[in-house]
Amino acid sequence: MAIINQERVNQAMEVLRAGLAPFIERKVQAAMKAGSVSMDAVRRSADDPMLGNKPLSQWNVAGLLKLTWDTWNAVFAPTLGRVERFLVQEVRDWRNKWAHQVPFSGDDTDRALDSITRLLTAVSAPQSDYVHRMKMERRRLIFDEKARAQRATKPGNVLGRAEPDLLDAL
Repeated sequence: MAIINQERVNQAMEVLRAGLAPFIERKVQAAMKAGSVSMDAVRRSADDPMLGNKPLSQWNVAGLLKLTWDTWNAVFAPTLGRVERFLVQEVRDWRNKWAHQVPFSGDDTDRALDSITRLLTAVSAPQSDYVHRMKMERRRLIFDEKARAQRATKPGNVLGRAEPDLLDAL
């Protein structure tokens, strides 16, 4: 059974959470130790009051991305650049569309998987390889579909092979 775009993005979001959580937890703990950010600031970042009482490793992807955005200057700017900040915002947008069950086109899915891969790569998460493979598998399937469709539209013999074009022989 083929995996639909929404399912691909769902898998990628789960992998993103697993890859981001340890990085965010390390950076937040270091910033708290240095006095750059307080636990109150971290808790305020959580939309869900129950989330603020959990360890960061148990936060959902929405909370992790919001925390990253909200504490960027104090926690993440020394390590990550502007491009990564844009990736955080873009992935937050994809996460919101996914959570509200907005249909994903093929291009949207490709872009979401690519942005998630880039963000995971930026934080040196090994999960980036998995999402990259998901993206490449999706691209391979699209290529195969297009190749099949192209072969089906060419006039061919009974075996389905295209007859040689006479102009090509000249």
